[in-house]
Amino acid sequence: MKKHYFLLISAVVLFASAPSQNLILNGSFENNTATVNTMALTTTWATTVANSFEVDGGQMDLITSNNCGTASDGNWFVTCSNVGGGWPYMAFSFKLSTTLIAGAQYTITFDKRYCGPNSSPIDIGVSNDSTVMGTAVHTFAAPLSTTWALETYVFQAPLAAKYVTVNVGVAGGTGTVGLDKFSLTAMATGVNEISAGEITVFPDASAGLFTVTLPAPANKMEIEIYTVTGERVWNSTVENTVSTIDMSKQAKGIYFYKISTSNGIVKQGKIAIR
Repeated sequence: MKKHYFLLISAVVLFASAPSQNLILNGSFENNTATVNTMALTTTWATTVANSFEVDGGQMDLITSNNCGTASDGNWFVTCSNVGGGWPYMAFSFKLSTTLIAGAQYTITFDKRYCGPNSSPIDIGVSNDSTVMGTAVHTFAAPLSTTWALETYVFQAPLAAKYVTVNVGVAGGTGTVGLDKFSLTAMATGVNEISAGEITVFPDASAGLFTVTLPAPANKMEIEIYTVTGERVWNSTVENTVSTIDMSKQAKGIYFYKISTSNGIVKQGKIAIR
């Protein structure tokens, strides 16, 4: 399946929405009209599950528990199933609380779970039409575990979209993938108790070792490093005023860092391994 990658930019972009706000409406499927497990939703999907719209005619199940267990978040989750070799894939979209800003950076997270014999990748896209997948931003591998696993990806919005779209492609006659707890947040530089000017990351380029300095007394901060395609390759929570990032085992090239507190992102930029 073709992947559409978008290069991350190092410029700091200010967003209208708060960095910690989940822009996906009903990402945990709790806003619905069901009272019991509701199976094989097709044309009734959009009316049963508020702010979530079916794109293609696969089998969508809204459930509280099945053979794999219970929801990751709240009471409800969904499964995308292909039983008996019917429709080859299932897709749906989430309505967003605000339109994405083209060129801005966002983080998508969700929980996935293997619930049957399948090899079903999960595509994430953005669209201005709830019935069209739109532009893909990433493809996640098929779930391998029957326990919930967190997926996360950082991408640059290719358009000012109103919907996040999800596609589950099922291979073979039978397959079931569980999905829950979708979240989309803006990667913004917020005004926090520590300013970006009080934090340094140096040198800009090295063989893989970088130093991060925080003001004293140091606050607990998370440092994350991403490739230009948005794959997170390093992360750590630090409290020391001076910490070392060891990227010596990573490939040469450009990487982007994000330093954040519980209140939001404080500083972001780029480094290079040469």
